[in-house]
Amino acid sequence: MDKINFFTFKWGDKYGPEYVNRLYKGIKANLSVPFTFTCITDDGLGLIDDIDIIDYTTFDPFDYSKDRIFTREKLVLFDRFTTGRNIWVDLDALVHQDITEEVTQEIDKPTFIWNYWNPLSRSYDWYGRGVSCHVNSSFVMWDGDMGKEIWDFLLKHEEEAFFTYKSLDKFLFYQCYRKGMMNFWKKGFVSNYNREAFQKKGKITIFNTSHITRNSGISEVAYELDEATGWAEEIWTSYS
Repeated sequence: MDKINFFTFKWGDKYGPEYVNRLYKGIKANLSVPFTFTCITDDGLGLIDDIDIIDYTTFDPFDYSKDRIFTREKLVLFDRFTTGRNIWVDLDALVHQDITEEVTQEIDKPTFIWNYWNPLSRSYDWYGRGVSCHVNSSFVMWDGDMGKEIWDFLLKHEEEAFFTYKSLDKFLFYQCYRKGMMNFWKKGFVSNYNREAFQKKGKITIFNTSHITRNSGISEVAYELDEATGWAEEIWTSYS
């Protein structure tokens, strides 16, 4: 297999350059095959030299406010990178065990995270807003043009998708999953820090907090990666 190409996004000021650098070093420490690492960003200041940079302002073909939740720019990767093995990974993913076996396996469809920590329930139509979601796009792998079907489907239904769904993951779950456009990592490969009692599980841990409205009176607690303590803080800071 040729080099695996990793991509991540950073824009605005929510995440500092340490997120990008530590993600790169975490992958490097837990992968035994050659790879490239590219950050698509509006500010490359502070990124280490081993990280390639693509200017975000020249990348995204959609004309929309970047403060919207629907992170459609991820799917642009399916259109822009159609050779070799590619993986996009969110900045708040913590790689803490060897992932070589998983990312070098044969696949026949784009491979997403299934939210095994959520009970499966409810609606499957266009207007499934506000109900459960079981697809997560924090660590996605594809070969060549495998993502073309999903990309073309989004373009065909752009207006309905952006009006109906507040997140990319809900669009993927309610539309693309039920049409058989994707596969999923095996159970146990990815864990959810905030949904699985802050335990050290799997090989990659994600810290998504989109299901929590902070300061809303809801008692559930969720931590960003830079707020994590114990084992997660120790591993993340070790990649400095």
